[in-house]
Amino acid sequence: MKITRKQLRAIISEAMGAQMAANTGRVAKSMAGGELPLTAKAKEWLEWGEGYGLNPEEDNEGQLLFFFDLNDDVDGSIAREAEKMGGDLQSAGMTQDGNMVIYTGEYTTDVALGEELR
Repeated sequence: MKITRKQLRAIISEAMGAQMAANTGRVAKSMAGGELPLTAKAKEWLEWGEGYGLNPEEDNEGQLLFFFDLNDDVDGSIAREAEKMGGDLQSAGMTQDGNMVIYTGEYTTDVALGEELR
């Protein structure tokens, strides 16, 4: 039995959806446990990411972000909606291979970036 690329993506998306639901709950719980409270906008980003099967992550400064492959965004809806919500889309690597990162501007963890210089 042959599977088309579109069917394979649908299968992977379904499998990732269940994983995303678990991750979203885990990330939201860890973010609420002694860390910065989730803002309404951060919750909106988490729900949006879950809708697309994207895993929420944090950068070194505690900013909520999402990675995705531009080649999987066939109709451009992920990029378009992320920009409409105020996200900053950037290439995730040195080469233009389609791997993108969405910086949300929402900080979910208070990270000390170092001491003040005296």
